[in-house]
Amino acid sequence: MGARTYAGGGMFDYNTKKLVLWVLKEFRAQLLLAAAGALAAGYAFGCFSKTHVSNNALVSVFDLNAAPARYNTRNICVRGTILNLKDAGAEPSDLPYAIFSLKETRTAGDYDFVNIISFKEREAAPSGLVLACGVFSELKQVGKDTYHNVLFLNRFQSQESGKLQGPLRGPRRSRAF
Repeated sequence: MGARTYAGGGMFDYNTKKLVLWVLKEFRAQLLLAAAGALAAGYAFGCFSKTHVSNNALVSVFDLNAAPARYNTRNICVRGTILNLKDAGAEPSDLPYAIFSLKETRTAGDYDFVNIISFKEREAAPSGLVLACGVFSELKQVGKDTYHNVLFLNRFQSQESGKLQGPLRGPRRSRAF
């Protein structure tokens, strides 16, 4: 006789289906307990893992540049002083965005920086220590320019006053902050 075919077809033959159904029926409680344990362990690993970065967590610029893949597409905050502000009205033509660097300096004198892109309009650049928050990207193409380790600014705060720097209006406007 030839091979049997069943109306349902499928991947398993009749005996295999019966065996799988019997195992699921007999060990239902143990399988549910094991699945719940695996789910709880996965949740605990995600909560207590060192790779987890909470939203708007303050990150050192040194740590950011040492492991950019860890922070890619995350909302983070960095603290430092402003460098190299290229603004609307800068060379060679008006930019639809502002680019600047935020420099963090250690007590030993060594420093590192991260590039920041801002589409918001503010009046003037604050001096001193600032806090910049936004979405970090390891690699970003903006027009014909390629930027590595860049933060897209969505919040900016002067550390001297502690006040959030909001949009300002005036004759000379900047897209930086």
